[in-house]
Amino acid sequence: MANSSAPRSSGPNTDSPFTDWYPPGVPAVDQLIAWEHALENHAERVAEACAPLTEDQFNQQPQPGIWSCAEVIEHLNLSARPYCSKMEPLVLRAIKAPDQPIPHTYLGKQIAKMAGPSKDVPVPRGMTPQAKRYEKDRLLSEWTARQHQVAAWCQALHGSDLSGKFANPFIPILKLTLADGLLILCEHTERHVRQIEDRAKDVSSL
Repeated sequence: MANSSAPRSSGPNTDSPFTDWYPPGVPAVDQLIAWEHALENHAERVAEACAPLTEDQFNQQPQPGIWSCAEVIEHLNLSARPYCSKMEPLVLRAIKAPDQPIPHTYLGKQIAKMAGPSKDVPVPRGMTPQAKRYEKDRLLSEWTARQHQVAAWCQALHGSDLSGKFANPFIPILKLTLADGLLILCEHTERHVRQIEDRAKDVSSL
């Protein structure tokens, strides 16, 4: 997952385990519960994978040109920050609505699939880690706090209208629903949590 001049963050991975997020007609509350559980699960898995790593191991690339655990987490921070800043106003002013099928757009679902575990796509420049070294506790604290924040949004949005739209922060001409944004965040994070788990094991054995 990189452009021609940046290290690759991954090779293709297996399909998303959350295939039930895509079929039409699934009640929104069921999707929100699934996303909330996935977000909290991501936080637990990363904490477990990174806990035994020293600062050096956390910042060590398992192979030249393959992102370290630190670089993967920084990539998640760089990608999630602008999404969350666009989504938060929609969460705060979401109106209550009868439970309804999840309001995904075609483009939203396509972005989620491209960003998810089954694909290996180039990383936009704004989402590429730039530093040579990162402080483990600071980086993990920011990422973990955002996971919990978005999980809390999912819980708060039960019975709310998820069709409010925001501009994709990286391609502003594309308009996504709040439901699209939550799906994209969850799929993208699942992909990279798997990388962190694998790379934590790799650098621990070096």
